[in-house]
Amino acid sequence: MKKTLKYQLHDFRTSLFVYLSIYIAVVIIIGVTVISTGAKPGGANVNGYNSMDFSSTIFTFIMGLAIFKEHFWMVAQNGISRKTFFKSCMYCMLIINFILAIATIIFTLIFIQMSGLHWSTMFGLLYSRFDQNIIITFIVSMLFIFSAYNLCFLSGYFVTILFYKASKIGKVVIAAGLPVLFFFILPLSYGFIPEFWNTVLDFIFRITGMASGNPFYGIITISVIAAILGIISYPLAKRVEI
Repeated sequence: MKKTLKYQLHDFRTSLFVYLSIYIAVVIIIGVTVISTGAKPGGANVNGYNSMDFSSTIFTFIMGLAIFKEHFWMVAQNGISRKTFFKSCMYCMLIINFILAIATIIFTLIFIQMSGLHWSTMFGLLYSRFDQNIIITFIVSMLFIFSAYNLCFLSGYFVTILFYKASKIGKVVIAAGLPVLFFFILPLSYGFIPEFWNTVLDFIFRITGMASGNPFYGIITISVIAAILGIISYPLAKRVEI
């Protein structure tokens, strides 16, 4: 498995380096612009949202989409079992997402120091009432972001396995149906059955801890959903034909 994992990490190394380099460059440009132009009014409390965690969720989702098909052919040709390949994918996910979670928080802190603005992560926006010392906040926010990245990766991994196993009609349904479902049908349905969706949203707020301001509920809920996707994906991956 070590050779497979090494190959996968090496394959994603360039993508990860380019992504982080672009974000660092953007942070530096914005920070220098704010400092040089004095964009922040004196004594004003200016808040903002650091989009790195949002963009990283997209990055990890795409990574989950890409890791199966491209690497599956390689391992199949070299006689590596599907079990070993699946384990290697999970370890690759954990390593890269851990790096991204640490980078998200560190870059946010750097940006705050450079710009003088109060820049929040996704964790800070969702759990603004979580008030602990800096060490606990750092650890908890990192765990939350890390869990979110894992969920996005496994979502992409699950979708790409379904797409790989599907027939031609099934591929069309997945490729066209999912965007239509999430970006058109579900938002439109809120106008017809708002009571139902308000109940669903209230349930989501409760199980993720956003209603109570407890991020540990969110970490557990997201991790459980990610684990379920991983458990479902494993038998599907074992049955994939070359």
